[in-house]
Amino acid sequence: MPRLRAGTAPNGSSLANVTRTSPGSREFIAPARGTSVAIATPVRTRSQVRGLLVLAFALWASACEPQPRNGPLKEPPPAPTNEDTIHVGPLSGKLDGKPFTAKSARYFRDTRTGFEKLDIKIYSSGSPTPCGDLDEPKSPSVWLRRWGADKLSAEEKANVTVAGGGKWEVHYQYNEDGFWFGAGDANALIVTEAVRADMQLPGVVSACFKDTTGSCVAGEFLAAYCRVGFDEPVRGTEAMERPKPGLLKPATPPSAAPAPSGSVPLPAPSASAKPPERRP
Repeated sequence: MPRLRAGTAPNGSSLANVTRTSPGSREFIAPARGTSVAIATPVRTRSQVRGLLVLAFALWASACEPQPRNGPLKEPPPAPTNEDTIHVGPLSGKLDGKPFTAKSARYFRDTRTGFEKLDIKIYSSGSPTPCGDLDEPKSPSVWLRRWGADKLSAEEKANVTVAGGGKWEVHYQYNEDGFWFGAGDANALIVTEAVRADMQLPGVVSACFKDTTGSCVAGEFLAAYCRVGFDEPVRGTEAMERPKPGLLKPATPPSAAPAPSGSVPLPAPSASAKPPERRP
């Protein structure tokens, strides 16, 4: 049953306070001069407060997670068959719907067993020196990878398809809110020329990627030779890459190793040989 208390308001008018108790809340109804006012004051338990804090933290954490691109993947158009159709000028186009223009490029050669490859990385950021830190470390980039230990020929031309299977791969990556995104399926034409006397590698590429925005780039690059960085992140991951299947060579057992050139094999020790006699 509600409890009724009577009193006098500060202005001298009569006031009746009705306190109605209900689970989880308390209502105060104060009719005065024909007007009623209701004020609800919720009462929270510890478990309810804890639940609200957990919910708020979950919403905050979900807002920090990378948001995936929505929509179906678009099949890229076929790559050109002739490099003469690729425009003259720096590599440019759109990646993930945003303009991309190359400002620097560098290439690395990895000769470790199982990791033999050539990487050409083309950045939308410049650098003070050919192999120095980028002005914008998290700038978008396009990178070309050629698997194998054999050296580039004087001029090499490669067609890359979404189906893959060749020596060459084409990728792009970009950073958004601290997370790395990218794509590695593309139809592309890659043409590299002979390495110059100053160790720079010129070439042209036209590539369209299988992603949600229809990313495409085309143009020229001139890559400076830099030492390979084994711990350099690929699409944001700091983990060491795994060896390419089929590139690992079986270890040669010691017994099958050939003798050094010009060496004379020593006779095997005889079990019947006697130690030299000692004379007093």
